[in-house]
Amino acid sequence: MSQAILDMHDWWNQRLSEEKESQTYIANFFTYLSNRVLLLFLSTPDNLDDAYNLFTVLNSRGMQLSSGDILRAQNLRVINDESRRYELAKKWDSCVDVVQEPLSNFDELLKYIVLAKIRFTSDKTRNLKSAFDYLIDKDEIVPGEGFFDLISRYSQHFNAVSNPQKLGIDPSEVTDFENIYFILSETFGGQFIMPLIHYRERFGSYRILDFLIKLDNLASMAWLMGRRTLQQRLFILIRAMDDAITGDGSTSQRADRFLEDERLDYGYKYFRSKTDMKLLEFSQLLKEEQWGTYGGSKVNKSRYLLLKLDFIHGNEQTRLSFNRAASTLEHILPRSAVNKNEEDTYEIANWVHRLGNLVLLDRKKNSSLSNADFETKIQRYKGNYETRPYTNHVFMTHEQWTLNELRNQHDYAVNMLIEYYRLNSLSGLRRIRSM
Repeated sequence: MSQAILDMHDWWNQRLSEEKESQTYIANFFTYLSNRVLLLFLSTPDNLDDAYNLFTVLNSRGMQLSSGDILRAQNLRVINDESRRYELAKKWDSCVDVVQEPLSNFDELLKYIVLAKIRFTSDKTRNLKSAFDYLIDKDEIVPGEGFFDLISRYSQHFNAVSNPQKLGIDPSEVTDFENIYFILSETFGGQFIMPLIHYRERFGSYRILDFLIKLDNLASMAWLMGRRTLQQRLFILIRAMDDAITGDGSTSQRADRFLEDERLDYGYKYFRSKTDMKLLEFSQLLKEEQWGTYGGSKVNKSRYLLLKLDFIHGNEQTRLSFNRAASTLEHILPRSAVNKNEEDTYEIANWVHRLGNLVLLDRKKNSSLSNADFETKIQRYKGNYETRPYTNHVFMTHEQWTLNELRNQHDYAVNMLIEYYRLNSLSGLRRIRSM
């Protein structure tokens, strides 16, 4: 350690004789020092400007800082009032504190905010700083106060949608909102956050559950059908929201107008690419796909459909859960049954991986049931109910599990999903649950 201090002393004296501008040699010294010892830098009101300058210089010299840190520093620099700077710095910290799953960090939230404002991606917007510079050049954001106001508003929107009790919606809608939000988070990570927080920016919390249902159905249909236009569809929704607020009427009337916009339809075709999807084609996929053969990342599609069935079969108090480490797919008719009956081998092989033969189970329970016949499974299952409504429905409405039972259950599951996608609304969900 003593040799390191002597080295720093010699380096410092040499720099003092060579460097003319204090900002440069201080920055060089701090860069040198930070690679060797813990550095504490005290910033006082008299040298705050130098601190912002130093912050930027250090970052350009190789110090690893987040894009958000850089944007924060640069926007604080344009605030002249010292007390206001302090207030905005504290506001920024409170914005950072709201970040939680499905977002991994605050920069990810900043990315969704800037994309919601720009409404497209290009080389100019791939970097957070360049994206905000673009918005400033277009007079979409005012540096300083305007920047912090924008980030604060959208951070509050994210805090509300990720904690639906803060949305101010009808208490009967909170759990359903939480469940769809949970399913989307499990499936898409944070991709769906951009249109959701922009909806609240434009229309508040009015009919936000209705929008979440439509967003989930639109995004999941594109994903399940293997379309690569999801991000484009999300940008189309953003533009539709912005268009809706330009017309006459109250905020609720504008929201109603947006929710009836053709751009929310599955079949909407954007003139530059193939964004349209057909419900009939989706129905055929659900009926014919061998969902139980999925492994690796593809198994997420099967899990998604079963979670959606759980959601539809639940009620306003049902809370969904899914733990990747503790939950798994169960084939009700075991896969090993394919080779047990030579006469029905072809039929069994054709049906064993269909959606109607699948449920979600706790991994321990799945292991205990394993390749047991249906009578054994149902007896063990009755003693330990799942918290999954669809799984309960399957085991409690069948006394046996023949190929005919499997086919009937498959038709039931597919028809239930298609009806939900067709109605595509909160009122439609309630109608299905009341049947």
